[in-house]
Order: sequence, then C-alpha cells, then structure tokens
Amino acid sequence: MRRMSLLLFLLSLASCASKAPGAGEVDTLTSQSKFVFRGTVQKNNDATMPETVTTARTVVVKVQEVLRSPEVIGDFSGREIVVQLREGAPAKPGQQLVFFANGWVYGRSLAVIEVGRTRVPDNAAGLGQLVAVAVQKEEDKKVQARIDLAAAYRLVALYGWDDLIFTHISARVPGGEHHFLLNPYGMMFEEVTASSLVKVDLAGNKVDESPYFVNPAGFTIHSAVHAAREDALCVMHLHTDYGIAVSAQKDGLLPISQQAMLALASLAYHDYEGLALNEEEKPRLVADLGDKSHMILRNHGLLTVGRTAAEAFLAMFLLERACKIQILAQAGGELVSIPDPVLRLVESQVKAVTVGQGAALTWPGLLRKLDRIDRSYRD
Repeated sequence: MRRMSLLLFLLSLASCASKAPGAGEVDTLTSQSKFVFRGTVQKNNDATMPETVTTARTVVVKVQEVLRSPEVIGDFSGREIVVQLREGAPAKPGQQLVFFANGWVYGRSLAVIEVGRTRVPDNAAGLGQLVAVAVQKEEDKKVQARIDLAAAYRLVALYGWDDLIFTHISARVPGGEHHFLLNPYGMMFEEVTASSLVKVDLAGNKVDESPYFVNPAGFTIHSAVHAAREDALCVMHLHTDYGIAVSAQKDGLLPISQQAMLALASLAYHDYEGLALNEEEKPRLVADLGDKSHMILRNHGLLTVGRTAAEAFLAMFLLERACKIQILAQAGGELVSIPDPVLRLVESQVKAVTVGQGAALTWPGLLRKLDRIDRSYRD
C-alpha cells in the first residue's frame, strides 16, 4: 500500500529537459525545492482540475525516479502526476521532464509550504500558487480511506477515548456509491485494521462478503449525518469521559480556554432522546448539527465530522481537550470567561493559525506515531 496515495502535490514550477539531467543540473534548477522528480510525458492533460488550479497548459507525467526528497516517501515510481508547464516549455509524449514541489498535504485543500516566485491566489492563504496535483486511481483512494479510518480507531484507543467495543467512526468509501466503512462489532478499537473494516450501505447492511458483522443500530447517528451532509465523509461519535461530563452540564462548553475557542467556532448541541435507535430522531439531530463540525450530544457524548478521517479526528481532539480543560478548571476556583467579541475574532483566525491545513499538517505525524508503536493497522 502506498503511503502517498492520498497526497495532492503542490508544485511551484515545472522545468523541462529533452534528456535526463545530471545531479548538478537538477540542483541548479531546483535549489530551493523539497521534492524533485523525473518522469516521462504521457499526454496532454484533459482531467478535471480543482477550481484553484490555473488553466495554463498541463501534461500528464509518469514518475520514473524521485531525485530528491527530505524524507522517505515509499515507492512512487509509476505514479501519474498532472504538471503545469512554464510558459514556452516544450513537452511532447515520450519526452522527459524534471519537475519539483515545495510541499505536499493530504486532501483537496490548498497549501504551499514554501513561497515561490509565483502569483498568490486569493484563496491560498497568502502562501503560494497551486500548479499541479497528483492523479489518483480510484482503488488507491479506497485503500487509503481504509488505512486512515483504521488509524483513527487506533488513535482513539491510544488516547484513551474508546468505550470498549461501543461507539463508532464511519467513513464514506470513495466513489459514486453511498457505501461506508465501519468497525466490526465486538472488535476492540486497538485491534481494528484496514482490511477488517466492513463496508455497509446507508441502512447499515453489509454490501461485501466479510467474516465480521456490524451493529446496524449503532450506525443510526452516522447514517443520518452521512445522508444529510455531503461534506461529512467521516463521522466520529465517542463516549469520552470529559466529553460526557461537559455534556451533562447545563451551560455546555464554556469559553474559558483557547482550545474551547477553536471548538466553539463550529459547535452544535443535541438533546438526549434515549438510546440512539429511533429513526424519528434523525431529522432532529441533523437539524441541530446544521453545518457545524463539532457537536455535544447532551448527557451522551461527542460527535465530529470532517471531509477526511484526519479532519474528524483533529476536531475530536480539540473538543475533548477543551472539555477536559473545563472540568479541571472548575475544580480550581472562579472561572474567567473569554468575551464574545474575542470569540468571534478567533473564529476568523483559526484558518490563519493552521494555514488552513490543521488536519492535513497534523495527520502525517499521527500516522508516524502509530507506525512507531504498531503498523498492523495498515494490514
């Protein structure tokens, strides 16, 4: 399984060569670049590009060799990448190119780690210009989705947020069908692997052969959110100690810490209606969630959503930590609340603080943490 299969490369310039250059030439051409690749032009690009990509001439290049990388990125040979060419740069099928990237992130979002001498688009957080993206095969996306979801389960166990076999994290399978991945019922979170995840439909029924079974009733909350929110590709619902403690407090999450500010910027509440088995509760839960990414289920637990497992996990990390800080602070005396004007200011500052890439920048490090402990979640 390729570690880089979900990477979208952000290439700052593309430099052409009619023959493979030597190492010295590469260093001269790309002295400020983190990643340098050599590949062969396959064809002119006719793939749909993200809206943020400029419409200048692009070609599809098959990677032959990684000439420079600040870290081990696995076997990347054979990967097809869309490369935007410099003005006047020749590129015919079969011709070799040297191209380079200043940084990379997970997901579809926009970020460049180092600023190049390129126009800065309005929506790039002032960091640079997106000029190329990796072309992903559908199967690679599905494999990576499994790996990331299994990693999320392991991380929840690692941080002590699991509740034996109860609660779930679900992720939509990439592609046109409304299928989802869910943990095998009865398996501890620390045991979940990419291959053990069960694919289900929106009703919680298995759609593929699997030796494991799922708890359709436990999928009630998740199916409601997935059905209502196209951007909720991952839904995480947990019964954390501090989350439940705050969910039982009348005033909910208080604006008393910076961590709380980050969660309060997109926080919803839903009143307790008993065990989450009632189909009639779904529209009320969805209405309460609205377009928020964090939710406190009163007297019950926490819920977060994201476009990726990384986003849902980071949202949960922030929410649970804010709850923990609140419970600890309440044991120490009178609390100092942050004024409403500051709360509104922080909401606008969140993207700037994380370069709009909080989850994308955090997730690779979390995967490395898991890899050092136990890589079996990838199996």
